[in-house]
Amino acid sequence: MIPIEVAADGNCLYNSIIRLSGNTASTPSELRVRTLIELVKNEMFYHNRCAHIVGPVNEAIKNIARNFSFSELYEIAALSNVLNCNIQSTESEIEARRSNADNWSPNHFVPLLLPSHNSQSQNHLGQPKISGSGSTPTKATTKNNTLTQVRIPEFNANDNEMQPFQVPSTVITTTNEITTPRTKRRLQLAETCANVESKIVEHKRMQAHERMAAKRAAATPEEAERQRIIARERSAAKRTALAPEVVERKRALDHERSAARRAALMPEEIERQRALNRERNAVRRAALTS
Repeated sequence: MIPIEVAADGNCLYNSIIRLSGNTASTPSELRVRTLIELVKNEMFYHNRCAHIVGPVNEAIKNIARNFSFSELYEIAALSNVLNCNIQSTESEIEARRSNADNWSPNHFVPLLLPSHNSQSQNHLGQPKISGSGSTPTKATTKNNTLTQVRIPEFNANDNEMQPFQVPSTVITTTNEITTPRTKRRLQLAETCANVESKIVEHKRMQAHERMAAKRAAATPEEAERQRIIARERSAAKRTALAPEVVERKRALDHERSAARRAALMPEEIERQRALNRERNAVRRAALTS
């Protein structure tokens, strides 16, 4: 394979695609935007298949939104669907820079071509086979010369708002190691942030419970009754704002819960509940008449 030099400005993946296609009207920014749209429209699909390798897709989307940012597996998979073609990624072996006449460059995408004397390469590059069917062909990457499946999409042709980008049916590029130190740090940072956030939410919930318990303990019977009246008024205001069907459904649910609660109580407990209700009614009447 013969590597072709492209600018190493962070857009090297898109520059390689443009160089292989020969379409000078397209720009790296256009391909980057179309790749970003593909990831946003099918975020869950890519997350379920690639997140365990390169981290959360939302972090990748933030990175892709910045021009001249380096590309990873998400960009290769999404760009393969945008262009409606297969993309193969070939990685060099360790120390390949010295063993391959200084042709390999780490962390950099370049297009690869077969030698011109190879008749297979001439037929392959001279007669691109763009799929005209509604389904997108299988996408695959090559890691250490071993093909692994990236995705077999099932999207509708109507979802594609862009015109097909004319490229050969197989585009071969070189890529850096997928599991990079940056990816590991990003995964560790995301996990740490999630743990800290969950701890903060739990701490705030505990504080709210403690404040409510302290307020109930410090409130006098009259204050407690006033709080209940205010809560009932708020509930009544919410019910008036709801549709009649919703109000009726909530009322039916409340009746069922009350009936289930009463059925589970012992006779002594039922009598105690009635006594408490009588006391509350008496306090309420006293507060209204005063």
